[in-house]
Amino acid sequence: MGKTPLQLYKELPSTEQISAGDRSWHVKLLRRMLAMAGAAPIHWMNPAVDVDWHFDDNLLTLVHAFQNANGLPVSDSVDDACWKKLAEACETAPVGNGDPLPAAGPARDRVARRIVEIAQAAEARGIREHGSNSGATVRMLLRHAGLDGAFAWCMAFVWAVVDLAYFLEQQMPPVLEPVQKRSCSNLVAWARLHHSLIENPLHAQPGDLWVQRGGETGFKHVGVITGVSGNRASTVEGNTNHRGSDEGEGVYAHARPLDDSQCVVVRL
Repeated sequence: MGKTPLQLYKELPSTEQISAGDRSWHVKLLRRMLAMAGAAPIHWMNPAVDVDWHFDDNLLTLVHAFQNANGLPVSDSVDDACWKKLAEACETAPVGNGDPLPAAGPARDRVARRIVEIAQAAEARGIREHGSNSGATVRMLLRHAGLDGAFAWCMAFVWAVVDLAYFLEQQMPPVLEPVQKRSCSNLVAWARLHHSLIENPLHAQPGDLWVQRGGETGFKHVGVITGVSGNRASTVEGNTNHRGSDEGEGVYAHARPLDDSQCVVVRL
């Protein structure tokens, strides 16, 4: 699993005092920890967002507010006491509150558009299995997800699309362990931890992932959202068929309901 800001903080041999005007990796960590503690924009928790490394005036305002709310001296620096208080706040912060993530900026928008383009191109190619969960293209998708053999491959398809989109946009994709790339339920658990889960699917956007509820583990199927109209999403999905099965034989386009009783949305 990708490491949370709190985990990264705990692995530091020592904390570095940073001050307004500084530019460093610690400033990025500060932004992500403030977001995790509920004291900064929530999309800074999204690993797809490349947060600013500059300790600017806007960040200083958030730091002052955090210091004041937590009984710390209000200053233009983040010292060891402030780091520790921030870590405590992260420990007790609610995770995955279901609020819609704000737009992540031009870089994320480009990745989202690329995700849509690649998914639509894959659907247009008419990718099909040759044998159950098999065939050259399906095996390639499964191997990309770290699987050797015949397995359900809707997640493998999605991750091939997402990884290629980030590669073409020269961006780093979210860091997930193989287990999160093979299971819809594990993906949702990761997204909830990293504030990338949108519990209200009506906030879906093109480039997001539509994750269907059901199955023994709570979620059973996933696809790429290519368009949104009211309470329905256009999707492209692997391991489905023309009827919308979650155990099909190819890549197809579907129209899916954006109903929180049937699905959640993940924004990477």
